[in-house]
Amino acid sequence: MAAFRSGLVRRFALVELLLQTQFWFPVWYLFLRDLGYGIGIIVLVDALFRLMVVLCEVPMGIVADRLGRRPAYLAFGVLTVVTYLSVANVDTTAMLVGAWLLWGVQWAAASGLGTAYLTEAVGRYQPDVGVLPALGVVRGAAGLAGCVSLASAGALYHLDPRLPFLVTAGCALVAVPLIATLPRTGAPEPTSSIRFSELREVQTDRVLQALLLCGGLVLFYGWSVTFLFQPLVLAEGMSEQAAAWMYAGFAATGIVGSLAAAPAYRRLGLSAIGVGFAAMVLAVTGAALASGVLAVLCVPVLGCCYYLSLTASEAAVAERAAASSRATALSLVSAAAGLGIAAARPALGIAGAEWGTGVALGAWAAVGVPLLLLLAWTVRRVSAESARVGCGA
Repeated sequence: MAAFRSGLVRRFALVELLLQTQFWFPVWYLFLRDLGYGIGIIVLVDALFRLMVVLCEVPMGIVADRLGRRPAYLAFGVLTVVTYLSVANVDTTAMLVGAWLLWGVQWAAASGLGTAYLTEAVGRYQPDVGVLPALGVVRGAAGLAGCVSLASAGALYHLDPRLPFLVTAGCALVAVPLIATLPRTGAPEPTSSIRFSELREVQTDRVLQALLLCGGLVLFYGWSVTFLFQPLVLAEGMSEQAAAWMYAGFAATGIVGSLAAAPAYRRLGLSAIGVGFAAMVLAVTGAALASGVLAVLCVPVLGCCYYLSLTASEAAVAERAAASSRATALSLVSAAAGLGIAAARPALGIAGAEWGTGVALGAWAAVGVPLLLLLAWTVRRVSAESARVGCGA
């Protein structure tokens, strides 16, 4: 595959590998619980985090489009370091809320930035590689980082509960000078005299709007349910290390899904997104109905399907959007999904605490059915609109 041989893609992959370490992911819930916080405050700060993400997504996308890719990427690297250092040093409720709000800003800053930068760099310097294969390799590298960090998170947490966050900050610190070696993709286009011109560009493209909906549905459904992963492990009576291995499996199969996105898209077109989504619903159903190890093994299956659909939908949006509004378009996916995620994750957490994790997972599987139908209808709409425009041309 040309993407594997590309030095440019490998450099992006190395940066993402360092920025996407997830030592914190399997243990953040345990970290707060062990600090003495109950489910109420945990759900509250998670909701505040999601609200901050939603509020900042589009503004951050507009800033990235106007600032330029490399300066925005550098700023994101520095912000990542500061964020995880803040989380590691939480010792009061006020610091907890402040750190989680900052984390929301950092999360929003990441949305679409790397994908927009990679899309433009590949298009300018190595167009023969292709955006989707390049994105698959870069996402695969991020998944590899996830495998290593998630598998070792439990051991780090056992040594010191702050270590998963401190090591994540250290990896981001190493990434910052590497970002400076990435190529320029040209100066940002002059800002239009029209306020929020980037949003207006998206509004005029009906195919792009439909693709944004596809991406938003995938992100909403696949990410909301991750709130139940740690409660699932605890409900099955497993250890923190078991949670780490479960998340490592989620990341490992995510690599497979990311790399499979390009061949799946070549064979199935946009329907590959729907196939991946349908498999996600089945995986959630399996986690709800099974017990013990079988229930936990459904999580890696979900990871493969989620990253296949997410990678394909992100590449479709990135290629369709104009350069002057690419990061804004990608941030709109996260913003739209974030509205639902901000409501769904607390609801799933409360449902799991009240009626059991299995019941919450079963309810989420049921929610997936109408969402799958909406996604299938949207994919058909995109195909029909693209065909109509092609005939008109």
